[in-house]
Amino acid sequence: MVSSALSTGSMYLPKHVVLIPDGNRRWAAKHNMPLDVAYLRAAERAKELIATAQKLGVKIFTFWAFSSENWSRDSHEVDIIMAIARRYLSDKTFIEEIKAARGGFHHLGRKDRLPSEVRTLIERLEHETVANREYTFNFAFDYGGRDEILRAIAKAAHSGKNVEEMTAEEFGSFLDTEGQDDPDLIIRTSGESRISGLMPWQSCYSELCFVDVLFPDFTPTHLKMAIEDYSRRERRLGR
Repeated sequence: MVSSALSTGSMYLPKHVVLIPDGNRRWAAKHNMPLDVAYLRAAERAKELIATAQKLGVKIFTFWAFSSENWSRDSHEVDIIMAIARRYLSDKTFIEEIKAARGGFHHLGRKDRLPSEVRTLIERLEHETVANREYTFNFAFDYGGRDEILRAIAKAAHSGKNVEEMTAEEFGSFLDTEGQDDPDLIIRTSGESRISGLMPWQSCYSELCFVDVLFPDFTPTHLKMAIEDYSRRERRLGR
């Protein structure tokens, strides 16, 4: 059950939650299922969690669907992920739910290496929801933290900024999360205790939560429990 602090939207609710959905391949092996079944189940789970976070009052929800390093996986697995991305980025029900809640869809990562159809769907969703300000759904796809920093440095240099004289706030404006609050809570499923290079600049004061549940089995109840745990923590933010 969600605590009263969460249900009333108190100051303890994290504004920005990041989810690292790990364990899909292990779930497939555990249940003797093909990978496409595991990833389809994961995609359905993601939709539930996005809706849950929005209903709880989380203002920014980031879902890391595909990392820059994932390109090195077997081509069959990559093809499955791209096919599922095309399916859900064009899912009218999913899209209308985001729009109805006045949510803004925002892509984190590189677009230039994505299949053209996936890139077109992402760009269309970003364009169609650009004016929505009630909450933000970040779709991290072909995202890597080091890659983001390198791209930010390149953008800053290209803009004419003197990189050596930039403030932290100025540098943040060149990151994929420009204008967004840094993550308050980062959740990783499957029991692995690392964030694998996710938002190395933005996560310096993020609270971490590692849940020993494979992602296809990570339910909205697990998400609520992680947020409840966060609400009980004392954040010092370096002070």
